[in-house]
Amino acid sequence: MQISIVVPVFNVEQYLGQCVESLLRQRLNDYEIILVNDGSTDDSGSLCDVYAARFDAIRAIHKENGGLSDARNAGLREITGDYVIFVDSDDYLADGALANIEKHLSSSGADVIFLEAKKVFPDGRMIPMGDGYIVQAIDNRSKKEVLQHIAALPKFPGSACTKMIKASLIKEHHLYFEKGLLSEDIDWTVRLLLEAETFSYYSGEYYYYRQGRANSITNASGIKNVMDLLSIIKKWASKDLSHPFQQEINAFMAYEYMVLLYNYAHLGVAAQEHLKEEMKAYRWLLRFGKSKKAKLVNVTVRGAGINMTAKLLSCYKRHRA
Repeated sequence: MQISIVVPVFNVEQYLGQCVESLLRQRLNDYEIILVNDGSTDDSGSLCDVYAARFDAIRAIHKENGGLSDARNAGLREITGDYVIFVDSDDYLADGALANIEKHLSSSGADVIFLEAKKVFPDGRMIPMGDGYIVQAIDNRSKKEVLQHIAALPKFPGSACTKMIKASLIKEHHLYFEKGLLSEDIDWTVRLLLEAETFSYYSGEYYYYRQGRANSITNASGIKNVMDLLSIIKKWASKDLSHPFQQEINAFMAYEYMVLLYNYAHLGVAAQEHLKEEMKAYRWLLRFGKSKKAKLVNVTVRGAGINMTAKLLSCYKRHRA
């Protein structure tokens, strides 16, 4: 089978070499690497062309800056493989991981394969993302059982980079990313889980996720971050449980609501006051949370209120880091 690797590129000349070299060490027989230069203003675009000229498996696409979602979509429109993965251009993969996953795929043929990741800090420390998958709860299980397992995980595994997806699933169901939306992976992953029918899990080393890069989109904060995540929660959360997977979706959104509370804590007083009633309107989601943290936050919100709970979550994360 052929694996398509979509790599959005924007002002990462310092890291792009490590990313691409890690992809070239995957020991695959048939693959393509699509580098999407999203209007970089440094030498990233030139580096894309250098790699495309040197290696037949690499193609470089150049476009005006449109953001991460737009760059991924541009890459998706070019893929020819059976499966697709996303790799951010400041991250990298474990050597030979895709060859091992390809062997795993030959027996499962799943629509979606969940993959592992580690956070890599500037001082060299590596910490597992800790998604908490259990292979027996995913492989050869029904869709309902898999979504129930994901709903019970400590955190919602919303990253697009920790999944391998059947390309036909993306094309048939138009699973593209919403342009201009922060936290776009969350919305996309929910849609992906609802459209997929079969799932698998590969537990080996796979993705290395760089932390602490100053210009990273992941480090974006402020009112847009809060508003976009709130809009995603509004889109998917519902008290009407007639949808066969609504309870699981609400559990996913319960985790994202806790993330929202943390981001809300870092807004100014005026912005908090503007959003407070909407924050209150969705605190019911915490009742669907399966983790110990969700249950504790639910109790705290009811007793201490939105603002105090947000402050406590911010303190917890700061001391935990």
